[in-house]
Amino acid sequence: MYSLFLTALLTTLATASPNPLVRGEGTTFSPITSISNAPDAVKELNGRIWAISSNADGHAVLVDRNQQSLFHQYTSSSGLPAVATADTGIIITPGGSATVPSINTVDLVAGGGTAGVNISLNMQGILTLQFEGGGFMACRASFLNQNAQNPDDFVLSYRKEGQRRFADCADVLLISGCAGGPRGELGVPEVVGCEPH
Repeated sequence: MYSLFLTALLTTLATASPNPLVRGEGTTFSPITSISNAPDAVKELNGRIWAISSNADGHAVLVDRNQQSLFHQYTSSSGLPAVATADTGIIITPGGSATVPSINTVDLVAGGGTAGVNISLNMQGILTLQFEGGGFMACRASFLNQNAQNPDDFVLSYRKEGQRRFADCADVLLISGCAGGPRGELGVPEVVGCEPH
């Protein structure tokens, strides 16, 4: 009788307790995103999983996952975290007014990255690429620069906290996707959390 009661109690507790969120960790990751509400100007973004790489202009662009770049987080010379591939760092140049973002692109530049860019939990508890409380947008390259070499690329842009999204761009949440791969060369890679694919 006691065994039957104990089994029933353990079953009840197991089904009543929340399932823990499965996460991974490692020194390499791939920022990934899935978009479902992109405006008409970038509607091709809807319904797929995208990753980050760079284009001929050196901008961070959304690409199919089989073309993704692998990233790592390291401590920059200022003592703050930064994020990079093996040889190019993520450069974010905020700008604009209090409510309107700039048309500055997020770039991948050889030699270093913007201090303060990091992987951490957002308000929803998801491991994401973050910088100073702002967010990312994906825009056509031609929207941000009329002379872009690849005008149809989906280029990333940054908007500070309080700035609106451009109407022809899509909000992008860049999730830290677990990935294996080479170690970084722009600094000693740190172990960061990532979401399993």
